[in-house]
Amino acid sequence: MLRPSLLLSLVVVNFNGSSTIDECLSSILNQDFPKPHYEVIVVDNNSSDGSCEKVEQRYRSVTLVRSGQNLGFAGGANLGSRKSAGDILVFLNNDVQLSRNWLKTMVSTIQEMGPAVVGGNVFFADKPFLLNHAGGMFSLLGSGYDVGFGSRYDEFSRPAHETGYVSGAALMIPRQIFNELGGFSEDYFLYCEDVDLCWRAWLQGRRVLLQPEAVAYHKLRASQIGEGDYYVRLYHWHKNALANTLKNFEATLMVQGLVLHGLLQAGRVLSAFRWSSAWRILYLLRSDIWLMRNLSRLFRLRVLVQSSRRVSDGSLARFFLSLQATLASSRNMFMEPET
Repeated sequence: MLRPSLLLSLVVVNFNGSSTIDECLSSILNQDFPKPHYEVIVVDNNSSDGSCEKVEQRYRSVTLVRSGQNLGFAGGANLGSRKSAGDILVFLNNDVQLSRNWLKTMVSTIQEMGPAVVGGNVFFADKPFLLNHAGGMFSLLGSGYDVGFGSRYDEFSRPAHETGYVSGAALMIPRQIFNELGGFSEDYFLYCEDVDLCWRAWLQGRRVLLQPEAVAYHKLRASQIGEGDYYVRLYHWHKNALANTLKNFEATLMVQGLVLHGLLQAGRVLSAFRWSSAWRILYLLRSDIWLMRNLSRLFRLRVLVQSSRRVSDGSLARFFLSLQATLASSRNMFMEPET
């Protein structure tokens, strides 16, 4: 039974999503959920492909917010939250389609299991029998690991349960928790921002839940990043995983993570020389330069995160990858992209 005053705010962050935004918004507007109980907001990150105009012309019931610049997913999501009025926030990529019962199932999960960050199973849109995400774990490098990636659903079919993090491609969070956490870390731009948000939620004594019955379909990387390609992804992944390591681990695992980063960074640079990839070296060094420039601020953020933590790393150990699994999950960072 829905509270009469309950309002959900669904925030879609869009950048050059002309090829996917129609399917995304159609799946949202056709939810098996009372229309008066949810609003839809599209934050456009200064798109240049006509997708912003498409939303404005075709979807009159949708609130369009023009950011005026590319804020990345984290900044766009935070902007959308400030422009919304709902008690519960939902953040969505513009290349996601929701199953018709997604909202109903997610709201029921919060009502039955209590306030928490909640996500559902995410499948590949072009291979709907394969999982993109069935919950997540934290690597010892500070990055995320998608449970079930590339596997069939029946291998990971479970009732609603706790998980390390849920995918920012389709994530629900009560506004109170979101505000307590200070929203997404906008420095991240993209990648690992969902990992960071859920991690900090755990540290503050909140829960993160996966509801497998809430299904979304993801056209992975269908939208352009806006700043580049594989090397830009490598840059953001590396700097954001480093930021997570510095902020969120207790001292022992932080030191271990930084040592691992140093060793892997050296390996990546050596592999870049092997591939004669000047661009790869440039973007790897760029991430290290970003870290050095922001080191004092990151340590100030660390003090804030650690001073408010209510849960030890030991209590979260079930969500941490082993050292062997962490190293195995980072192997693709030594490979050049296919051309």
